[in-house]
Amino acid sequence: MSNMKVAAVLATAILFVSDAQQTLAATVGAGTSGPQTGGDTGTPTNVDLTSPLVLAAGSYDVLNFDTRALAAMGVNAIQPFLTTGGPNNHTVIWVGPEFIPPFSGTHNVVYAPGEQQFTLDSEQTIYAGVDSLGAIVPFVSGGLTDHNSTVSLGPLSVGQTLSGFSAPNLGRTYLFGMNVEPATTPLVGDLDGDGFVGIGDLNLVLSNWNQNVPPANPLADPSGDGFVGIDDLGQVLGNWNAGVPPNDQAAIPEPGTLGILGVLSMLSKRKQRE
Repeated sequence: MSNMKVAAVLATAILFVSDAQQTLAATVGAGTSGPQTGGDTGTPTNVDLTSPLVLAAGSYDVLNFDTRALAAMGVNAIQPFLTTGGPNNHTVIWVGPEFIPPFSGTHNVVYAPGEQQFTLDSEQTIYAGVDSLGAIVPFVSGGLTDHNSTVSLGPLSVGQTLSGFSAPNLGRTYLFGMNVEPATTPLVGDLDGDGFVGIGDLNLVLSNWNQNVPPANPLADPSGDGFVGIDDLGQVLGNWNAGVPPNDQAAIPEPGTLGILGVLSMLSKRKQRE
């Protein structure tokens, strides 16, 4: 093959890769544009049916949460989430951190790579949801939303089933959405690589606690400072229950920090005696 042909093939490949990278991020949910026609007081739960997204099996980063907010600012929160299934029968696959809008208007909450992830074991249609914990997310007329009026279906957790909406297929579109893309950064706190931050990762830190690397397992040192200590524990607890639990491991509440520190103190004393 001539040099010119090789150059042409390489140029085509580079353009293809560039185009693919530009289209990796995709939006689920309606987003924040449009003339608002109303908003709900109280604590409703909404799942957008108008703008779902079909994703292949794999792990994904949630890049951000866009939302409009109207009132009850600075005190009451909004919590984003994603589901599969639907309509009127959803399974929660990701729950984002609560966000307290500081003012009435449009907000863009950005997440760091690897901070907020979910995993699909097969091709799925996903839907964007929002739990309004007192803050008001406005809506526009038209579209479809599974809506539960005044009473939140939360507190939300991964694997939870959402059904029995008071107004399924409601003809509204709430002004929020998220951007997702295939994960390129490991899930923060997932030390054992099973796609979930849980007891396996905690055990990895505890069993190597207060040791240098080596001889300690380098997987127990996500901070990379050569020592298994509080920074590594913080990465696990700070992202506890993120991801999708393996079939043999259910999501459990975050362990009490004081209790863990007590266990670590005993482990440290035992290692000193040894």
